[in-house]
Amino acid sequence: MRNEREIICLAFVATLVGIGLLVSGVAWAGENQSPYEPSTVCASCHADIHGMWANGMHAQAYSDPIFRASFLQAFFETEGEATAYCLRCHDPTSRIPEDLDVKRDIVGAGVTCDFCHTVQDIDLGRRDAPLNSQPGVKKTGPYTNSHSPAHDTEKKDFFKKSELCAGCHQLTGQNGVVLIGTYQEWKESSYAADDVQCQDCHMPVEPEKKIVSEDVKRSKRKVNLHNLAGGHSIDQIRSAMKVEIKNVIQEDESLFVTVHVTNVNSGHKIPTGTPSRQLILRVSVRDRSGRFYLESDKAFEKVLMDENKQILGRDHEIMLKASRVYYDNRIGPKEVREVPFSFSIPYPNLIKDWKRKLTVEAKTLYQYLPQVIGSQPMIVEVAGDMYPRK
Repeated sequence: MRNEREIICLAFVATLVGIGLLVSGVAWAGENQSPYEPSTVCASCHADIHGMWANGMHAQAYSDPIFRASFLQAFFETEGEATAYCLRCHDPTSRIPEDLDVKRDIVGAGVTCDFCHTVQDIDLGRRDAPLNSQPGVKKTGPYTNSHSPAHDTEKKDFFKKSELCAGCHQLTGQNGVVLIGTYQEWKESSYAADDVQCQDCHMPVEPEKKIVSEDVKRSKRKVNLHNLAGGHSIDQIRSAMKVEIKNVIQEDESLFVTVHVTNVNSGHKIPTGTPSRQLILRVSVRDRSGRFYLESDKAFEKVLMDENKQILGRDHEIMLKASRVYYDNRIGPKEVREVPFSFSIPYPNLIKDWKRKLTVEAKTLYQYLPQVIGSQPMIVEVAGDMYPRK
């Protein structure tokens, strides 16, 4: 009987220990275990979605060399105080638990699947944490009556609303100036009035992809693109703009050119996002032989200044020091901007018959000149010889 009671007691203790391990698995798994699931775990059932995410900028939000360069500069200039401010969007899983040194296994993975799909509510008035993400077994998403063999699910309407994007794509600086106003630009546009959300353009339905791998579960539900193409996508940028030469008039020795630039497909201003981005309208006049060439540029941009009225050009300076908008001439949604140019043609033989001898061209260029961390070879010649010697 005694041995039997001992066995029962040991079994009971083992059961309690096992339950404890399950309940507090994060603590037992080691101090470097994040409460968030790695995206590779999600990939075991959602392979197509994971593949799209892995090739997008959300997956690279922390590792992107452009961000890393600005982050390091901000880190050293503020003696580390800018870390939480930067990682709030570029590595949001570092917040729970606070791991600003990026030591846990999932931290440093960018904007992960489990961060977005554990958002419980959104409050854009919470400046430091507008997206309330609570990691756990319940995953949130856009669908009702969604059942998974791997986790609990809960429908949240905001997954189809632009407010979800606003958590990071609407950023007010520490001095109260709007640094990134993509959400506000959309909200003030006709797209918002017509109920066209960010997701409609940046997460369209991809009919060839599966929401769940078929060997796990068959589902007829459509899946949205998860690479979220934006300012880093050439196709996305090209589809947003239209350029048209409306008129060319010759007066004496000058040509006066009128160009229309139209934001045809973007629900926010162009360019949007990081203020150091520019849209350049370039108009050129040249002769058919290529010997004569004139060129003129017009930049559309948002320019910010610090409290000393110094114009800020580098990304980390803009994010840390901007205190006012110097000017903002970017092109709004569906806006047609008329831009005049004039060119002096000091050659009588060209200006006399300019329609036959000259070509006028207008084009837009998307320009961004960030600092990037990269590797370059350092080669120093230290010794040598030559034969025959002089």
